Amino acid sequence: MSFWTFGFNGSDSSITKILHEYMDLLYDLHCDEEREDSEEGVNSDNNGNMPGLDESENVIDHRELSRSSSTQSTIASLMLFNNRHTMDNFSTMHSVRMSKSRLNDEFITRIVNESDLLGELSRQNKVLIDFLCFGYFYTEISPDQYLQVSHIDYLIDRLLTCLDYLDDDHIYNQPRDFSEERPIDIAGRFDPESGDYTEYMREVTAISDIFTSDNWILNDLLVSDKTFLNRIWSLIQHKNLKCEKSPQLSIFLKLNRTFLLLRRNSYLNFIRGLDTFVDDFLNHIDLPILTDFFIKIIATDKPDNPTGILELLYEQDIIPKCIRFFDNEKYSDNIQLSTSEFLRSLLEISSNVPVDELAIGPNILIRQLASPEIIEQLISTMINQRGSALCHIVSVVIDLIRKNNSDYCAINLLLVDAHEFPPSTRDPIFLGHLLKKVTEAFSKFCDIILEILNDDKDSITLYNQLGHSFKPIGMIRIKITELLAELIHCSNIMFLNSRQCETIELERDAARNKITQELNEAIFMTDTPDSEKLDEYNKIQELDETFHIPYINSMQNVKLRKDPTLGDMFKIKLFDLQILPKLFSIFLRHPWNNIWHTVIFDIVQQIFNGRMDSSYNSFLVYSLFYGGGSYQYMTDTILKEEERKNFNIIDDFILQAYKSTYKFYDKHNTNLGYMGHVILISEEILKFSAMYKVELISPDIEQVLSADKWHELAQEILHNTRLMSSQILGGGSYVDDGNGNLIPQFSNLSLNQGIVQSNSDESINDLSNAKTLTELDLHNMIGRLFLDIP
Repeated sequence: MSFWTFGFNGSDSSITKILHEYMDLLYDLHCDEEREDSEEGVNSDNNGNMPGLDESENVIDHRELSRSSSTQSTIASLMLFNNRHTMDNFSTMHSVRMSKSRLNDEFITRIVNESDLLGELSRQNKVLIDFLCFGYFYTEISPDQYLQVSHIDYLIDRLLTCLDYLDDDHIYNQPRDFSEERPIDIAGRFDPESGDYTEYMREVTAISDIFTSDNWILNDLLVSDKTFLNRIWSLIQHKNLKCEKSPQLSIFLKLNRTFLLLRRNSYLNFIRGLDTFVDDFLNHIDLPILTDFFIKIIATDKPDNPTGILELLYEQDIIPKCIRFFDNEKYSDNIQLSTSEFLRSLLEISSNVPVDELAIGPNILIRQLASPEIIEQLISTMINQRGSALCHIVSVVIDLIRKNNSDYCAINLLLVDAHEFPPSTRDPIFLGHLLKKVTEAFSKFCDIILEILNDDKDSITLYNQLGHSFKPIGMIRIKITELLAELIHCSNIMFLNSRQCETIELERDAARNKITQELNEAIFMTDTPDSEKLDEYNKIQELDETFHIPYINSMQNVKLRKDPTLGDMFKIKLFDLQILPKLFSIFLRHPWNNIWHTVIFDIVQQIFNGRMDSSYNSFLVYSLFYGGGSYQYMTDTILKEEERKNFNIIDDFILQAYKSTYKFYDKHNTNLGYMGHVILISEEILKFSAMYKVELISPDIEQVLSADKWHELAQEILHNTRLMSSQILGGGSYVDDGNGNLIPQFSNLSLNQGIVQSNSDESINDLSNAKTLTELDLHNMIGRLFLDIP
């Protein structure tokens, strides 16, 4: 055995003294072992013969001895030689055993207990680092037999053993199971009955601090050895790792975060070799802090610097396994919430628009999430299970749409071909499968929403603070309506309003599959099949941009329905179901549900901001202004005759809301809760009428917007509401600074504060006159204009 040397730095600290003692003992042991090796070589060869003599020399013939005059002296000399070396060898062997028994775990234990240990490590004490990384001790396993144990092995085992005695309540409640011991049995060092949490936690903290110190030798030693990492990784499977306050989780994250940060490549090599990586994570998916760590591992797989983590997760079926958690009978709401939060975090870093350093862009996992098979599974779960599963799936689908809007991609697939932008696993995510599958099943979603209009007598009745009874809309209906709003946004995406989008996606998907197959064939060296030519898809002509004026007409309707884009396919379904007027009806029946009001406003905003000329969006707008005329354009409506209503958003929604709030104000001196959003929706209609020549869209819409009631609402109520909202809190007025800016005039305040750009129609006189306008004034205007109250 070669002697392991140290070099001292001259420090007089307690740690240095311990290391001096250790080195002196190690040196003595080294010398004894060398002497033992030397004596064994001198005493005998492998056959027990005397050293330096061949076999014939070692066998003494008594006849030769008897003939020799010095027979007795020769025998005596041989006996003396043998006895002396036997005694010396016994003494040396005893000395070696004694040195080994003294070179025990006392030194590493004393080092760990030193209060200045971290300070010495941070000062890069080379002797200490060598001691920790390459030092060892002996433990007696049987009489005269000793096992050499490295300090690193011992520290890992000690760490794991201490953690065996800790649970998330910081109390040792169950007897230790000694049937499965650690590789080095140090259980005797602890008293299981004592439940000394403080001592165990101190040991755990000290050892974990050693392992996470910023020292490349120590870090490299730990991370480069798969055995060490496997033992540390085993903490994630610990029986006491049950919640975020579990000591096992804290130590697991402390160590693994350090390895990922300081030795990323080596650590990721280890991760790629874990067959249980996905399952280990999913078994604790309800621990958000662990989810954050896994997201950071996934975020290492950048498009320009891939690490193979995405492929590992794909091969271990992380997406299908996550989807299985959306089962109300098998999994709790907490598990489903955690699953949706993980998927949403994955979508966040996979967005087609990078948002931070964790961004990795579109990838195979998100492509699988948006695949027809997974989408069908999600839709089936939402419709059949409802409840918690529906709510959490909707949150995931909404983020899937928001994070993969191709309108924001740097590459427009409509304008490039496969040679300019070759297909790859990092292609933008195609949302067409999602939009198409949801469109096919959307009538079932609408049925769930409209159940509330049946006025079920068995439904829950609640009371608000004013003592008024109401039947809650329920989170399920709100989530479906949120999904509707996001699907309208999705249907407005430019790529999905091209008839070529499905063809482009099919071609790129086939090319991606071919690349993957060729890689697999190269890896496994299989014969390449005859050249998978891609089917020559007939290029569909782009949308016919020619249209008749007005846009709402029978010819336009037939043309758009004959071969609709994916975007128009959804809008046609929405139009035929006539769900929008019913959503406004629910809006008015629940004046205090601001979440519902916000969602309906989002729907209105999406519709009014869509394309009007060559899209079916204009028909949705038409149905809001002249619902009775919409039925002539429905070629396969499922609505019964008695369900058809002549809805008008001005009369049946906005004016109705103003009339209701007038009556409520008279009794309670306050407006109904929905009025803020009613005003916002009214402003959207006002912007729409200013942006378009509505007669080009439909004369029927023009007729509605030309009604006296709408003009009175726009010019009186909305105008004065804006003026009142522009008033300065606490009093004061606006003045013109001469440069077109309106600035508030306060007493004792500088004119430079609160500059407002005068880019609206309101003049400075309007703002000045608004200082006396009150909510009561608006109330009186509503009564005079809409209720004929003087």
